Amino acid sequence: MLRSASILDLPFIASLQGQALGSAAVTLESLTGGHGIGNSFGLLVTQGLMKRSRRHAVVVTSQGRAVGFGIVRRRMGLSCWEVEWAEVAKGAEAVWPELLEGLSGPVSIQGGQRLLLRLADGSPIDRAAQQAEFRPYCREEHYALTVRIQDEAGATEFPGLRPAAADDELGLYQLYRASAPPQVRDAEGVTIDQWKESRPALAGWHMQGEFICEREGRIIGWSAATRRGDTALLGIVVAGANGDVARALTAAAMREAQGASSALCLMPGHQHSAAAALQANGFAKRGDYTLYVKHVTARVGQPEIAMARA
Repeated sequence: MLRSASILDLPFIASLQGQALGSAAVTLESLTGGHGIGNSFGLLVTQGLMKRSRRHAVVVTSQGRAVGFGIVRRRMGLSCWEVEWAEVAKGAEAVWPELLEGLSGPVSIQGGQRLLLRLADGSPIDRAAQQAEFRPYCREEHYALTVRIQDEAGATEFPGLRPAAADDELGLYQLYRASAPPQVRDAEGVTIDQWKESRPALAGWHMQGEFICEREGRIIGWSAATRRGDTALLGIVVAGANGDVARALTAAAMREAQGASSALCLMPGHQHSAAAALQANGFAKRGDYTLYVKHVTARVGQPEIAMARA
């Protein structure tokens, strides 16, 4: 049985922490040692109940006992959400399909259209995810750099390379359309508004620098460096097999991240030039992931399954 999570579930949350199973859903926070289940649920409790909120939590019960817990959170807009946490107690693995199916309920009530889920390769819940109508659409590779980025890292002079500006949005959307395979565009957005709303919110990360590379008036590459504490997050997108562009954009982003003691990048599997540029700068591949999408039909009302909100 699926129900709303509440503050009364804190003992169950504590018991999950004691089992040290961790979330099957992979997020940026889990890759960087960010907050765990207690912190995620704490946000739901301490921020209070809010209409049209950013997070919702559900609990699955069996024979009157809580056995599974999950959180979904909004990305940049209401139409696109992602699974932030998904965990079941030891011995209760049979409830995985019910939990994953139930996570789409609050998304549909909020008017969401897509729910994303990231799983590590070989995840034991891959089958359960597909039973809950999540469909794989993109491979991702996790690259990491575990040495301090030096101040002299990355020369940034390159033809067409410049800082990104506010009026580059349409050009960046066109870059996305040119570089992303059809199944990615279907999952993350066909229109410019859907694309904007599907971008990660990156709460707590601070933009250090953002760059684009142009040729003949068209944006053919983008990179950015954000930072949280001593960790830098890089993003790189290149159209086609433009290795020189990828190297220049990577160098520009690394220069903005100078001084960070570690850095990471979640790279779409189809971005071969960008992945090669990262490796040339000392990044090592740490893991492989699959992104899943579930297309959600909006529902009206049904307050009995409205989830704990924050």
